[in-house]
Amino acid sequence: MLRVSEKSTSSPKMESRQQAEAMASRLIAQRETGPWTAEDAAMLAAWLAESPGHRAAYYRFHAAWKEAGRLTILVPPAVNATPAPPALRVVQATRGPSRSTLFRYALAASAVLAIGVSSFYLFKPADNEFRTAVGGLATVPVADGSRITLNTDSRIRVDISGAERRVQLEKGEAYFEVAKDPNRPFVVVAGNHSVTAVGTAFSVRREGDDVRVNVTEGTVKVAASLEKTRAPNRPGASGEGLLLTAGSIAESKNDAVLVQNTGIAEVEQGLTWRSGTLTFRQTPLADAIAEFNRYNGRQIIIEDSALARIEVGGVFRATGIDPFIYLLQSRFRVSVTEDGDRIVLHARQ
Repeated sequence: MLRVSEKSTSSPKMESRQQAEAMASRLIAQRETGPWTAEDAAMLAAWLAESPGHRAAYYRFHAAWKEAGRLTILVPPAVNATPAPPALRVVQATRGPSRSTLFRYALAASAVLAIGVSSFYLFKPADNEFRTAVGGLATVPVADGSRITLNTDSRIRVDISGAERRVQLEKGEAYFEVAKDPNRPFVVVAGNHSVTAVGTAFSVRREGDDVRVNVTEGTVKVAASLEKTRAPNRPGASGEGLLLTAGSIAESKNDAVLVQNTGIAEVEQGLTWRSGTLTFRQTPLADAIAEFNRYNGRQIIIEDSALARIEVGGVFRATGIDPFIYLLQSRFRVSVTEDGDRIVLHARQ
């Protein structure tokens, strides 16, 4: 039985993200599987109070833990022929308390391990260039003490000088944990947009000219096209750029941007890719498939447009395309045909 009785001895400033995530997963597993004492609860409260990084790791793994116990699919009646299925079906990921406990703890543990082995997916075309293949996940340590986590099919160029730390995000997505250095701003350039931080944590995702920024810690300044915001209650703005605080999401499309202050837990839910998983909550099937296709060479194609309206929820391994397809095929009126690297979904009558 797992017991956590010792306090973390690492300084919050020196502790790595992997260490924080490992402790978060151990605490969550201990609390959920028991026994859980008043001493354990006090230790958890003290650990959470130590740093924002501890709280972010806890929120992330707690959300994954809760979602892992069930996979849900919401099916609009129009998708299937009569008689219509129930509006909501719940598919249990496992049966029986012992198997459920093992499954859920394994998810938390594997999430930590996924980052530990991520360097195998990192390629260096040049000394200051880094990229990942499709399905890859990699951590890039920066000379200044910052850390960059690259998502699938991503490419960056890192330039460190005495006046500035600059990262060019040429494609894909990256999460940045920035070491504090007031004299050298940390700037991420993605197309026509720039994101500047001194010491904070945030992600930037680039798809062509569209950019999405998620802030999990501190404050960042987003300049250029993202200043043309249409959000009535944006977190803040300055004359030189738009200020985003922790818990904010900014997304640009067609030279406009929508800013939302959703809270840390919501932001973290969209960043579970850092542990190799995808989290969906009432997500249209078309959007869920678009995410899966980013991580896999085999591509899912929706043949019937009605299927796109299915809403899915759950936690899935990003490269685990077969279990996801099996869930759709076995529980709902969805048929599957494969043509090379194409997986085509049809509505089964």
